[in-house]
Amino acid sequence: MSYSYKINLKTIFVLLIFSITTFFSYTQGTTCMTSNPFCTGTAYNFPNSTAGAAPGGPNYGCLGSQPKPIWYYMEISTGGTLGINISQTSGDIDFALWGPFSSLNAGCTAIMGGGVAPLQCSYSSSSTEFIGIGMGGGTGSGSSTPPNAAAGQFYIVLLTNYHGGAGNISFNQTGTSTATTNCSIVVPCPSTISYPVNLCSSLTNQNVVRTGITGGTYTSTPPGLSINSTTGAINPSASTVGGPYTVTYTVTQNNASPPVLCTGKSSAILNIVAATVPTFNAQPTICAGTAFTLPTSST
Repeated sequence: MSYSYKINLKTIFVLLIFSITTFFSYTQGTTCMTSNPFCTGTAYNFPNSTAGAAPGGPNYGCLGSQPKPIWYYMEISTGGTLGINISQTSGDIDFALWGPFSSLNAGCTAIMGGGVAPLQCSYSSSSTEFIGIGMGGGTGSGSSTPPNAAAGQFYIVLLTNYHGGAGNISFNQTGTSTATTNCSIVVPCPSTISYPVNLCSSLTNQNVVRTGITGGTYTSTPPGLSINSTTGAINPSASTVGGPYTVTYTVTQNNASPPVLCTGKSSAILNIVAATVPTFNAQPTICAGTAFTLPTSST
């Protein structure tokens, strides 16, 4: 696929911002200053944008066209190298990286004014791309090895979906990275979970009571609790008697409409109690019409 061919047919534009800020958006960010918070502390799946158009003015580097934008931002928490794998389910994906900036305002002002060129970019037919800070990234004329990231810096990345249709973008940090990002800026996912404190080991199913965001994952510690990681249902009869067990519900994204990128955890503590058959002392003979009291405790 030649460069000029993609200039004529490019159909979707996505922008990701690495920064720290207090601007939290609960919809897909269509402008720089309404971007959603993001971090590389965990793998994300989020839908690409299928509406809108990128404004004129910015220097988009090797990207030939930029319709249908979506923006995200991220902050560097601990300095070092940072590698980011990006993939697209519905077609090829490309990117342009700007930075570092001292703030979201400074970055958006510089980029929208056309006063800064991308630090790194890629414009190819591949459905996967690699962003590198402190390591090599990008392709062709857009390849570079920027300096290591430093704590508090802002980086802005433009992702483009050449296919233009609906689909998901996955975004995760490589295991060789030494830098960390601040996930506390990501919008919290509101959720709560609860179970009875004590579950009898003769039960075969106990459903979780959950409120808030769906699509999370259930885990438990210590080992021994039989739990469905998707639904949160517990099977006491297949669990080890004991406890306390801590069940944690983790949400890392929400592909609702409109999409919300969020992260959060909620937990509940419970025990698996051995099933017993209660026994009672036999009651003496009682005459008709005589009052008596049944025992309330077993032996």
